[in-house]
Amino acid sequence: HAPSHADLIRALRFVAFLAMPETAHNARSDETQSVFFLLPCGGSLLYGVSCIRRIGAEELLHRDASVSRGTVQKAVCVLSRCPFFGLVQQRLSPVTQAFFEQMDFRCTALLSGFFSQLDQVLYEKLPEGELFHDVSHVNLLCGLKHILLSVLKAVLLEAKVMVYSESAEACSRAVLCLLSLLPGGLWLGFN
Repeated sequence: HAPSHADLIRALRFVAFLAMPETAHNARSDETQSVFFLLPCGGSLLYGVSCIRRIGAEELLHRDASVSRGTVQKAVCVLSRCPFFGLVQQRLSPVTQAFFEQMDFRCTALLSGFFSQLDQVLYEKLPEGELFHDVSHVNLLCGLKHILLSVLKAVLLEAKVMVYSESAEACSRAVLCLLSLLPGGLWLGFN
């Protein structure tokens, strides 16, 4: 079921913390980082994709009172009722880059146009195979090697498994890759 307006308002207060992880400041200014997250909302889940970039404050065409440091860091985030993380990220990343290249955060027409375009896509009707778009198991296999089966076994037995990385993007991608190895894992409760 779709969350109510009140449910959305309650859930939105957590988006800033989820969309801009603590490690986002480690990225180079010419790089767009992505992070994936889940947001409980009124008995269902919202699936979040966030693209984060930063720019030197001196490069901005307009600096308002909120710019108090040498760099400005922002996240452009999409919340969806469908778990198509890779497809959304593929579309959101270049939009985030273009938004920053404007060097004026007052110009939001690009974001409005992107929202309108994204809103036209019928994600509910996409084939299940699209859930795996841009999910690469190479890094997971190379990183975990011989303990991958032990980690999967722990997940299946509902043991506590902690995934750590200095990169929020690498961490959230690793979790998605792990889930993709389980039948129906990427559906994350989506019907």
